[in-house]
Amino acid sequence: MTIYQAEMLRKAHGHGCDAKMDASGNALLVLHDGDCFAEVTKEGYLRYNYPEEECTKELVKRLCEDAKLVREYVGIYETAPPMKCADVPEYRQFSEFGSVVFAGMYSQSHGFMFCTWSQDMGGTYLAHGHYTPNYQAAKEDFATRAGLVSHNRLFNFAESIDLRRCIGYTRECCDAINYEQDRDLADLQEKLEDAYPAIKDHASTFDEDEGMQINM
Repeated sequence: MTIYQAEMLRKAHGHGCDAKMDASGNALLVLHDGDCFAEVTKEGYLRYNYPEEECTKELVKRLCEDAKLVREYVGIYETAPPMKCADVPEYRQFSEFGSVVFAGMYSQSHGFMFCTWSQDMGGTYLAHGHYTPNYQAAKEDFATRAGLVSHNRLFNFAESIDLRRCIGYTRECCDAINYEQDRDLADLQEKLEDAYPAIKDHASTFDEDEGMQINM
C-alpha cells in the first residue's frame, strides 16, 4: 500500500466507508454497505462508475475532493527537503516565506501532521508552532502568518457555518429574491461547502426559535 492509498484509507473511514486492498495488491477498494463503488490507484487517483444512489454520489464527490488534496500534499512530501532545524528531523520543508516555514511529517500509524513555525533567518531555530492534521488549514495558516493573504480576506470554519445559515435562511424565507439571485446564493452555498466539506454536518439554516434579529 502506497502513502497515497494509506491516506485515502483514512479518508474513506472518515466517511463511514470500508476499504481493503484488492487481490493483486495494486488497488485500494472502497466499499459502502459491503459493495465496492470505487478504487484508488497506487498514485492516488480515484476510479469509479458514476453511481445512481444519491448517498453514493455524495461519497464519490467527497472522495474525489480528498484524492485531489492527498495527491497534492503527498506529492510535495515525497520531494520536499529535510528541515534546516536539527530539532525536527522527522519533518520535511514544504515552503518558506520570510520568517515563516511550512512543513509536514508522515507516520505509518497516524498519517500526516502539518505545522507552521516562526524561524530565524538561517532556519536553525523554530518557535510558535501551529500543529494540525488538516493540510488545507495548515496551508491557509502559512499564507496568513507569512502575510501572503490577509486574515480579513478569509472566512474561518465557524464564520462559514454562520454565512451558510444566513444564505439558507434567505433562500427559504425571503420572498423578494428572484430566480437569478437564488441561483447566485446557491452557488455561494456550494462554494462554502466545497471549501469546508464538514460544514454539511451543521444546520443549513436557522431554527425557527433562533431566527434572525435586527437590533435598532
